[in-house]
Amino acid sequence: MMTPRSVVMGNKVYKLHVKHGSNKECFAVSPELTIDQLQERIAESFQVLPDDQVLICNGKLMQFNGTMSLKQARIPNGSKILLQRCSETRIAKQPGAGEEGEGGVGVGGGSGYAQGVQPPAARGEHSGQENGEQDLQNIEAKGTEAENIVRQLGQEISRVKEQSSE
Repeated sequence: MMTPRSVVMGNKVYKLHVKHGSNKECFAVSPELTIDQLQERIAESFQVLPDDQVLICNGKLMQFNGTMSLKQARIPNGSKILLQRCSETRIAKQPGAGEEGEGGVGVGGGSGYAQGVQPPAARGEHSGQENGEQDLQNIEAKGTEAENIVRQLGQEISRVKEQSSE
């Protein structure tokens, strides 16, 4: 009869795969490592301060007490962790980080196009160069819309983080 791999390994070392942007790093850590300690190790590798980190583990937002161990938080060996940067100070410094009505885009509302940009069907026919310019404007508008949504989600995550720490 075969012995399960976790028993053979003795659960002494977890391998966690962390990704931030296009950078990937594999961490070999103890299951007794706390969430705070993990965030410190991630900060050393990716230069993202622990307070600015939003960790998504296996598709779920990590909202654990920082003193909780990986084992207690039920983060299994081989987990994939996505690191996202969330900083209120960074959001406040960026121009155009206003609310809806100031050029911002509300989450889940509207037609899916930024203000002043028409969907392709409403644009009509244009010459090749005009079409290319219009496509570029649409891409830029969608990028701006996505940035605004990410900012709003980041602000919401920060609020939830602050409320849970109180």
